[in-house]
Amino acid sequence: MLLFFTLGLLIHFVFFASIFDIYFTSPLVHGMTPQFTPLPPPARRLVLFVADGLRADALYELDENGNSRAPFIRNIIMHEGSW
Repeated sequence: MLLFFTLGLLIHFVFFASIFDIYFTSPLVHGMTPQFTPLPPPARRLVLFVADGLRADALYELDENGNSRAPFIRNIIMHEGSW
């Protein structure tokens, strides 16, 4: 009985430790050499929209009142954006 208890405790400890190993490990890759290019950059600015769960159709849909959920971004998409 003590053997099963010790084995169960060990397995739970390994599972618990694996959570910290998986979720709290840095995704950055260290030790890489920087790469340089002699070419000039193709643009002066780079804009990234990063949002978890943001889909493009959410920017086109209107809410129940007929208003946009993201009016500023929708205006850029509809009138000023270039694709």
